[in-house]
Amino acid sequence: MEEGGVNDEDDNSGLFAPPPDNNEDDSAQKNATNEAWKTISHPITIATNSLELPWRIVKVGENAFDTLSGAAKAGLWHYPNTPMQAARCATFEDLRSRGYYMAKGLRFGGDLNVYPGDLLRYHSHFTATIQCKPEQDIPAQELVSAGRLGTAVKKAHLLCTVTLNAPDQDESQIRQARLEGKDDLASVNSWGSVDYFSLTWAGFGT
Repeated sequence: MEEGGVNDEDDNSGLFAPPPDNNEDDSAQKNATNEAWKTISHPITIATNSLELPWRIVKVGENAFDTLSGAAKAGLWHYPNTPMQAARCATFEDLRSRGYYMAKGLRFGGDLNVYPGDLLRYHSHFTATIQCKPEQDIPAQELVSAGRLGTAVKKAHLLCTVTLNAPDQDESQIRQARLEGKDDLASVNSWGSVDYFSLTWAGFGT
């Protein structure tokens, strides 16, 4: 049936007409391209050392520092700022000098976990709680909790009491000492001395 000079059947049949022949040519070209890519190797080399990358140039004093004071002056190092943080530095330094390795101790209820060697090879032997003053009071409940938790995870709990070299320093004085470079040689100018007390529950096999 024709209406307005247009055959409806002819018009509708165009909706389901096959694509023109040029689509077949495009498909053939794409297949040929894909086959060519399969036969060509495309090696990718990933640098294992960032120093080999062109944008990674180490400039001591600009983007790399070999002293704490240099990093502090550049605004990249702000630790320690408080006597408690200085006490943690003293404890870390002393334990490392004895051959121990450390990790965060929150998982086992302390400030540090103390390992006899490489963390990937050994379980920690101690959990450690750090006191920034020898005369600092410890609530009895905390002593009991530390002992019970350490025993439960098969570790001895260390109470580390630190006597700082400058116990009366406040935050501003500690910060100024770092900027002046007094902390650069921590192995020579120690943060302070550390005493250790072991806390375990008797008769539990620790």
